[in-house]
Amino acid sequence: SALAYNPDDLGDPVGDPIPIEDSDLLVQEYQKRDYVDGRPQNVSSLVIYKNPEATGTNFSIPDYMSSEEPYWGLLKENTKNVYIEEGVTGIGSHAFSDMPILENIEIPTSVTYIGDNAFSNAQRLTGALDLSKVETIGKEAFRGCSRITSVKLDGLKTLGVGAFQSCGQLSDVTLSQSLTEIP
Repeated sequence: SALAYNPDDLGDPVGDPIPIEDSDLLVQEYQKRDYVDGRPQNVSSLVIYKNPEATGTNFSIPDYMSSEEPYWGLLKENTKNVYIEEGVTGIGSHAFSDMPILENIEIPTSVTYIGDNAFSNAQRLTGALDLSKVETIGKEAFRGCSRITSVKLDGLKTLGVGAFQSCGQLSDVTLSQSLTEIP
């Protein structure tokens, strides 16, 4: 499938891809100089994709207990972009929470599950989210993402409590007909 991001805009790769524990996925960090609040700094982009050499079938980012637990938790202060490629099926709890400069995420249609607090407190996460194939969104998954303006939830079956709490600019929500309860 076509990527919504331009690989030439990512910057330089930092080392080799790192296996994501308890999954058959890899993460590659890229780094370049960019502006944050008008000041130049090194920013990271993370690309998460299926390990082409994997023999297993677990293509979900695992659940974490906190934002420090994943490998990229060390990079959370400098991560501006997260690109999850087609084939990844889930995003676990706290996978990308507490990332203060995260502005852009790409979530493919293969993702059907987003865990608790997966993106909570990513206050700069901006724009529209197309989550039309996601069936389950955990509690407080996008809490505090105050710059999200719209979200498509056409396939949603289960919505966790406070999933979009404190998303002050969220004004356009498309819900699924199969959603029977909004907590």
